[in-house]
Amino acid sequence: MVSLGEVPVIMWENMLKQEVWTVDAFDGQEPENTSASAEDGSIDLESVAAAEPDLILASQMDLGDQYDDLSKIALVTGDTAQVAADVKAEHPEFEGKSISMLNYFGLDTIRYLDPDDSDAADLMESIGLTTIAESSSFGSDDISAERLDDTAADVMVIMDNSNGRIDDLTDNPTFQAIPGVKEGRVLILHNKAFESGKAGYTVNDDAEEQEGNLPWAIVYPGPLSTQWALETLAPLLADAIGGDEG
Repeated sequence: MVSLGEVPVIMWENMLKQEVWTVDAFDGQEPENTSASAEDGSIDLESVAAAEPDLILASQMDLGDQYDDLSKIALVTGDTAQVAADVKAEHPEFEGKSISMLNYFGLDTIRYLDPDDSDAADLMESIGLTTIAESSSFGSDDISAERLDDTAADVMVIMDNSNGRIDDLTDNPTFQAIPGVKEGRVLILHNKAFESGKAGYTVNDDAEEQEGNLPWAIVYPGPLSTQWALETLAPLLADAIGGDEG
């Protein structure tokens, strides 16, 4: 909706905190209502109904049993933009390269973010990258440090939410033995939102903080976040795929 030049009558409050691409598109305006989410994480149907929307966009959301109730309020539709063609054309080096994306909170909490058929996998495949053959076996369970070699891919992308414990991963012998890691094809995005509550991230060893929650945008694609994420991520991936040559 925002990408079409309209300010929503209601939206998730957390979007305003984490999605810089959405805030930028408002151009100084913001929706009056940010109470679409109930305390249990479901959709607050009463608040949505009170906002009297003409259209409900539910991109990348599992509406479950609430779909029918939302449909009684207004037309419900998804709206994920296809913005990857230019990135794919500009980066032929992506074609056929495998990618693993790990959500890292510490060696005891590592999750695989792009298993087959996930939103993150679809996003990466749209620009020519592929998931690894074993990705579907990880599910939503934590990956032990001993299994890190099972995540080996041509390029490793780490979403670092560990609040300063990234060395535990980068110094880990199993991680260091991954061929892509040995050859320098690693991209680490240090998510600062968990530290300060403000959307921001740093890249690899660069201390300069960038605006926006790039890890969030990758995992939760949508009309604006997809475009912003791909435009922001593409040059970083290109550098990582270049490895020691980059």
